[in-house]
Amino acid sequence: MNMKKADMVWSLVWFYVGFYLNLVQHPVSSQFPHECINNASSTRICCPDNCGGYQRGRCKPLIPGTHNEYSVKNRDQQYLQRLDDRFNWPHCFFSYGCICNANYGGYNCLDCAFGYGGSTGTNCSLKREMVRKNIKTMPDGERRLFFEALKDSKQTQSSFVALASVGCKPGQKKLPDLVNLTIYDFFSWQHYFASRDSVIENYQCAETSLPTGCDINNYAHNGSGFGDWHRLHLLMFERELQKMTNNSQLTLPFWDWRDQPKCDVCSDSYFGQNNSQGYIEQSEWFSNWTVVCWHLEQYYNIRGVCNVSQSIENGDIMLIRRPESEADIYLPSSNDVKRALDQTSGKGLELLNIRVHSYMGHNSTMAKIVSSANDPLFVAHHCFMDLLYELWITQHGFTTIKSFPERGELPGHNRNETITGFFPPKLHRDFYKPSYKLGYVYQGITTKPGVNDDSTLK
Repeated sequence: MNMKKADMVWSLVWFYVGFYLNLVQHPVSSQFPHECINNASSTRICCPDNCGGYQRGRCKPLIPGTHNEYSVKNRDQQYLQRLDDRFNWPHCFFSYGCICNANYGGYNCLDCAFGYGGSTGTNCSLKREMVRKNIKTMPDGERRLFFEALKDSKQTQSSFVALASVGCKPGQKKLPDLVNLTIYDFFSWQHYFASRDSVIENYQCAETSLPTGCDINNYAHNGSGFGDWHRLHLLMFERELQKMTNNSQLTLPFWDWRDQPKCDVCSDSYFGQNNSQGYIEQSEWFSNWTVVCWHLEQYYNIRGVCNVSQSIENGDIMLIRRPESEADIYLPSSNDVKRALDQTSGKGLELLNIRVHSYMGHNSTMAKIVSSANDPLFVAHHCFMDLLYELWITQHGFTTIKSFPERGELPGHNRNETITGFFPPKLHRDFYKPSYKLGYVYQGITTKPGVNDDSTLK
């Protein structure tokens, strides 16, 4: 192996060490609403506001989060759940929740389902379609509104609370420690929470060996659920920004990084220019952004979880970004994207994702999964990954749920399993569909049947 190839291999190894190895004030879904935190162990019911009334929803048993085929040393699911409170999500904490009717949504059915409009309290009968735009070509005013919303989301407290310690402890009488977080920090923490190591045996890591060995399960990566998990993550965050700004037209933009010789949005006009140490100092919106829950030892400890409040109290770690610092790691090209889209497996898309994260430098915030979502660039990058996921679904005719595995994937990645970390719980099968059915499309990319538009990237 020549030196260039060796350098590239080691750079990718560092990324896997970090990426398969942070948290958190106004999230949109996940963890739990304040109205329910006193009921977790007593009634195990989370049905606030009477689920909006009979017309909007009913309080019903929640479906199992995972199949019953998984075991750890021949122990049952309850044993597994005590080790990992994300397994069979969210049954460690709640057994009943609001099941919303028709076009209604939210933990209390007072919102509308994705793809339907109307303010809180309406009948959600109006179909709506948002357009996500290229951050480089969108109108300056819209781009500025987006950046201002990101900045405000770092300071606005959420109406949800997040777990600050591991749940499902034997004999527990109440929920574990909880903490209030800001909207953006919760968005970051949600990614961390779902990506921590799990304990499922007899499943091997794909083509790599990590410090913990290969008996791991990542609920958000390295499986068929990768695209759906991040799709729901973005949708929830987008809706929270709309609520915070009282602007239902605000959408998340995407960053098209193909064929770029360098990070063309790592400037003060966009996501901030880093100095020689990697810190963002001069950005109007992102100067002095802090990172929460960055400790790898907590990330690898299945019996522990980052306590966000302690993470903040013990000292802020600043956002670090070092694009172009890794030898022989480049942003993917158009040909790289085409090859990934041509694969019938979605693994090619995940490898593209890893390339972009790695490109930011193996010691950067975005290059390690424990902290990656703390970088606001994560949002625009993953919007583009969602655009590619949309094209992949369409290109291969994966327009029916039967093409999504029903069995055989890692826990939390199968068709009828819940998407880990979100409340109320959502199923993968409900997000494995063209995006217009979820109420949004991408500028210049139309995947609607019968519409005369280009469904390939220029």
